[in-house]
Amino acid sequence: MGEAPIIYCLGGLGVDVRAFEYLKLYYPNNISIIQWIQPYSDESINNYAKRIVKVNNLTDDILLLGVSFGGIIGVEICKIIKPRKFFLLSSISHKGQKPILIRVCSLLKLHYLIPFRLLKISNFVTFYFFGIRKNRHKKLLKVILRETDILFLKWAIRLVMSWNNTSIISHIVIHGSKDRIFPSGNLESKNYLIQGGGHFMIITHAKEIAKILEVETNQN
Repeated sequence: MGEAPIIYCLGGLGVDVRAFEYLKLYYPNNISIIQWIQPYSDESINNYAKRIVKVNNLTDDILLLGVSFGGIIGVEICKIIKPRKFFLLSSISHKGQKPILIRVCSLLKLHYLIPFRLLKISNFVTFYFFGIRKNRHKKLLKVILRETDILFLKWAIRLVMSWNNTSIISHIVIHGSKDRIFPSGNLESKNYLIQGGGHFMIITHAKEIAKILEVETNQN
Protein backbone atom coordinates (compact mmCIF):
# COMPACT_ATOMS: atom_id res chain seq x y z
CA MET A 1 0.00 0.00 0.00
CA GLY A 2 1.46 3.39 -1.00
CA GLU A 3 1.67 6.56 1.02
CA ALA A 4 -1.70 8.15 1.74
CA PRO A 5 -2.37 11.26 -0.36
CA ILE A 6 -2.55 14.73 1.15
CA ILE A 7 -5.97 16.08 2.14
CA TYR A 8 -6.46 19.84 1.94
CA CYS A 9 -8.56 20.96 4.91
CA LEU A 10 -10.83 23.91 5.62
CA GLY A 11 -11.61 24.45 9.29
CA GLY A 12 -14.78 25.83 10.82
CA LEU A 13 -15.36 29.22 12.42
CA GLY A 14 -12.29 29.95 14.45
CA VAL A 15 -10.98 26.43 14.02
CA ASP A 16 -7.32 26.83 13.18
CA VAL A 17 -4.48 24.37 12.83
CA ARG A 18 -4.80 23.32 16.48
CA ALA A 19 -8.05 21.49 15.81
CA PHE A 20 -6.43 19.42 13.08
CA GLU A 21 -3.51 18.49 15.32
CA TYR A 22 -5.70 15.75 16.83
CA LEU A 23 -6.39 14.36 13.37
CA LYS A 24 -2.69 14.47 12.55
CA LEU A 25 -2.00 12.12 15.44
CA TYR A 26 -3.74 9.35 13.52
CA TYR A 27 -3.29 10.59 9.96
CA PRO A 28 0.28 11.98 10.13
CA ASN A 29 1.99 14.06 7.46
CA ASN A 30 -1.00 14.02 5.14
CA ILE A 31 -2.99 17.04 6.32
CA SER A 32 -2.52 20.42 4.66
CA ILE A 33 -4.44 23.32 6.19
CA ILE A 34 -6.01 25.80 3.78
CA GLN A 35 -5.44 29.27 5.18
CA TRP A 36 -8.41 31.57 5.67
CA ILE A 37 -8.17 35.06 4.22
CA GLN A 38 -9.86 38.21 5.46
CA PRO A 39 -13.16 38.76 3.61
CA TYR A 40 -13.97 42.06 1.94
CA SER A 41 -16.89 44.05 3.30
CA ASP A 42 -20.15 42.46 2.07
CA GLU A 43 -18.19 39.99 -0.08
CA SER A 44 -20.24 37.21 -1.67
CA ILE A 45 -19.46 33.60 -0.83
CA ASN A 46 -18.73 32.88 -4.50
CA ASN A 47 -16.12 35.61 -4.73
CA TYR A 48 -14.58 34.57 -1.43
CA ALA A 49 -14.31 30.96 -2.61
CA LYS A 50 -12.59 32.12 -5.80
CA ARG A 51 -10.01 34.02 -3.75
CA ILE A 52 -9.43 31.02 -1.46
CA VAL A 53 -8.75 28.87 -4.53
CA LYS A 54 -6.33 31.42 -5.97
CA VAL A 55 -4.45 32.28 -2.76
CA ASN A 56 -4.01 28.63 -1.79
CA ASN A 57 -3.26 27.45 -5.35
CA LEU A 58 -6.00 24.81 -5.27
CA THR A 59 -6.38 22.78 -8.44
CA ASP A 60 -8.51 19.99 -9.87
CA ASP A 61 -7.93 16.44 -8.64
CA ILE A 62 -7.07 17.37 -5.04
CA LEU A 63 -8.67 15.77 -1.99
CA LEU A 64 -10.67 18.37 -0.08
CA LEU A 65 -12.17 18.28 3.42
CA GLY A 66 -14.40 20.97 4.90
CA VAL A 67 -15.40 21.15 8.56
CA SER A 68 -18.60 23.00 9.56
CA PHE A 69 -18.38 26.49 7.99
CA GLY A 70 -15.39 25.20 6.05
CA GLY A 71 -17.70 22.64 4.48
CA ILE A 72 -19.98 25.38 3.19
CA ILE A 73 -17.02 27.18 1.65
CA GLY A 74 -15.90 23.80 0.32
CA VAL A 75 -19.20 23.38 -1.52
CA GLU A 76 -18.60 26.72 -3.22
CA ILE A 77 -15.01 25.75 -4.06
CA CYS A 78 -16.34 22.60 -5.74
CA LYS A 79 -18.21 24.86 -8.15
CA ILE A 80 -14.86 26.29 -9.24
CA ILE A 81 -12.57 23.26 -9.21
CA LYS A 82 -13.34 19.54 -9.28
CA PRO A 83 -11.74 17.74 -6.32
CA ARG A 84 -11.13 14.03 -6.73
CA LYS A 85 -13.01 13.61 -3.44
CA PHE A 86 -14.74 16.15 -1.22
CA PHE A 87 -15.33 15.21 2.42
CA LEU A 88 -18.07 17.15 4.18
CA LEU A 89 -17.47 16.88 7.93
CA SER A 90 -19.98 18.18 10.50
CA SER A 91 -21.49 20.42 7.83
CA ILE A 92 -24.28 20.82 5.27
CA SER A 93 -24.33 20.77 1.47
CA HIS A 94 -27.37 22.91 0.57
CA LYS A 95 -29.85 25.33 2.09
CA GLY A 96 -32.48 22.65 2.66
CA GLN A 97 -30.28 21.10 5.34
CA LYS A 98 -30.21 24.19 7.51
CA PRO A 99 -31.74 23.58 10.96
CA ILE A 100 -34.99 25.34 11.84
CA LEU A 101 -33.26 27.74 14.28
CA ILE A 102 -30.99 29.11 11.56
CA ARG A 103 -33.92 29.38 9.13
CA VAL A 104 -36.00 31.36 11.65
CA CYS A 105 -33.09 33.65 12.54
CA SER A 106 -32.44 34.26 8.86
CA LEU A 107 -36.11 34.94 8.08
CA LEU A 108 -36.50 37.39 10.95
CA LYS A 109 -33.01 38.89 10.48
CA LEU A 110 -32.27 38.10 14.12
CA HIS A 111 -28.59 37.49 13.39
CA TYR A 112 -28.16 41.26 12.96
CA LEU A 113 -29.09 41.62 16.64
CA ILE A 114 -26.53 39.10 17.89
CA PRO A 115 -23.94 40.56 20.28
CA PHE A 116 -21.10 38.78 18.52
CA ARG A 117 -18.64 39.23 21.35
CA LEU A 118 -20.81 36.91 23.45
CA LEU A 119 -20.19 34.16 20.88
CA LYS A 120 -16.50 34.34 21.75
CA ILE A 121 -17.23 33.39 25.35
CA SER A 122 -17.45 29.68 26.11
CA ASN A 123 -19.80 28.32 28.77
CA PHE A 124 -22.01 25.30 29.44
CA VAL A 125 -24.31 26.27 26.55
CA THR A 126 -21.37 26.36 24.14
CA PHE A 127 -20.09 23.02 25.39
CA TYR A 128 -23.58 21.51 24.99
CA PHE A 129 -23.97 22.61 21.37
CA PHE A 130 -20.44 21.55 20.45
CA GLY A 131 -20.85 18.21 22.22
CA ILE A 132 -17.85 18.62 24.52
CA ARG A 133 -17.41 16.91 27.88
CA LYS A 134 -13.69 16.50 28.55
CA ASN A 135 -11.85 19.36 30.23
CA ARG A 136 -8.97 19.38 27.74
CA HIS A 137 -11.43 19.81 24.87
CA LYS A 138 -13.23 22.60 26.74
CA LYS A 139 -9.94 24.42 27.28
CA LEU A 140 -9.07 24.16 23.61
CA LEU A 141 -12.46 25.48 22.51
CA LYS A 142 -12.13 28.39 24.94
CA VAL A 143 -8.82 29.40 23.40
CA ILE A 144 -10.09 29.02 19.83
CA LEU A 145 -13.21 31.11 20.48
CA ARG A 146 -11.28 33.76 22.35
CA GLU A 147 -8.82 34.18 19.48
CA THR A 148 -11.40 34.14 16.68
CA ASP A 149 -11.40 37.36 14.67
CA ILE A 150 -14.64 39.22 15.43
CA LEU A 151 -14.98 40.74 11.94
CA PHE A 152 -14.54 37.35 10.29
CA LEU A 153 -17.06 35.85 12.72
CA LYS A 154 -19.68 38.46 11.86
CA TRP A 155 -19.19 38.02 8.13
CA ALA A 156 -19.27 34.22 8.31
CA ILE A 157 -22.41 33.97 10.45
CA ARG A 158 -24.31 36.35 8.21
CA LEU A 159 -23.10 34.40 5.19
CA VAL A 160 -24.37 31.10 6.65
CA MET A 161 -27.74 32.73 7.35
CA SER A 162 -28.10 33.94 3.76
CA TRP A 163 -26.54 30.91 2.04
CA ASN A 164 -29.06 29.68 -0.55
CA ASN A 165 -27.16 26.97 -2.39
CA THR A 166 -29.35 24.44 -4.19
CA SER A 167 -26.63 22.81 -6.30
CA ILE A 168 -25.93 19.14 -5.63
CA ILE A 169 -22.18 18.69 -5.24
CA SER A 170 -20.59 15.24 -5.20
CA HIS A 171 -19.34 14.66 -1.67
CA ILE A 172 -18.74 12.13 1.09
CA VAL A 173 -20.60 12.87 4.32
CA ILE A 174 -18.97 12.29 7.71
CA HIS A 175 -21.32 13.38 10.45
CA GLY A 176 -21.93 12.90 14.15
CA SER A 177 -25.14 11.39 15.50
CA LYS A 178 -25.15 13.99 18.31
CA ASP A 179 -24.38 17.09 16.27
CA ARG A 180 -26.59 19.82 17.77
CA ILE A 181 -25.60 22.62 15.39
CA PHE A 182 -26.24 20.73 12.15
CA PRO A 183 -28.41 17.78 13.26
CA SER A 184 -27.83 14.60 11.30
CA GLY A 185 -31.59 14.17 10.85
CA ASN A 186 -31.59 17.12 8.44
CA LEU A 187 -29.27 15.31 6.02
CA GLU A 188 -30.70 13.14 3.26
CA SER A 189 -27.89 10.62 3.61
CA LYS A 190 -24.77 9.98 5.67
CA ASN A 191 -21.93 7.94 4.22
CA TYR A 192 -20.41 7.71 7.68
CA LEU A 193 -22.40 8.42 10.85
CA ILE A 194 -20.16 8.51 13.91
CA GLN A 195 -22.15 7.43 16.94
CA GLY A 196 -21.96 9.93 19.76
CA GLY A 197 -20.06 12.44 17.64
CA GLY A 198 -20.93 16.08 18.21
CA HIS A 199 -20.09 19.22 16.27
CA PHE A 200 -16.52 19.25 17.65
CA MET A 201 -15.78 15.68 16.61
CA ILE A 202 -12.82 16.77 14.48
CA ILE A 203 -11.18 16.74 17.92
CA THR A 204 -13.27 14.42 20.08
CA HIS A 205 -13.48 11.62 17.48
CA ALA A 206 -10.32 12.27 15.48
CA LYS A 207 -9.23 8.62 15.53
CA GLU A 208 -12.48 7.41 13.95
CA ILE A 209 -12.35 10.16 11.34
CA ALA A 210 -8.75 9.27 10.48
CA LYS A 211 -9.74 5.65 9.88
CA ILE A 212 -12.48 6.74 7.49
CA LEU A 213 -10.07 9.00 5.60
CA GLU A 214 -7.52 6.20 5.40
CA VAL A 215 -10.08 3.87 3.82
CA GLU A 216 -11.44 6.48 1.41
CA THR A 217 -8.09 7.84 0.28
CA ASN A 218 -6.81 4.36 -0.55
CA GLN A 219 -9.75 3.68 -2.84
CA ASN A 220 -9.71 4.62 -6.50
